[in-house]
Amino acid sequence: MSEQLTDGLIEAQVYLTGNLGYQINIQFSPVEASTIAATMRPDVNLAMVDMHMDGYTLPLELIGAGAWRSKGKMPMAGLWVMSIGFGDEFAEVTFDAK
Repeated sequence: MSEQLTDGLIEAQVYLTGNLGYQINIQFSPVEASTIAATMRPDVNLAMVDMHMDGYTLPLELIGAGAWRSKGKMPMAGLWVMSIGFGDEFAEVTFDAK
């Protein structure tokens, strides 16, 4: 997923590693006039599609300038939507966890 937000480009890759395991890599590249520093943690939320439940926030590890990583295990199989962004601007990607 790649999305141009007002303050910069946000890119994310979701790797499903089997048995509900995942690794998510996020890269934020701010534009020159951005008020958001590359080291600022993005807001990341996971929620199940078509379920009426609150999403949850991923643990993120800063691995470089604007680069974040999360590894873990999904709580259940199914179709998930991940939103990533800052303030009111978000990019979304949907994936099927198995």
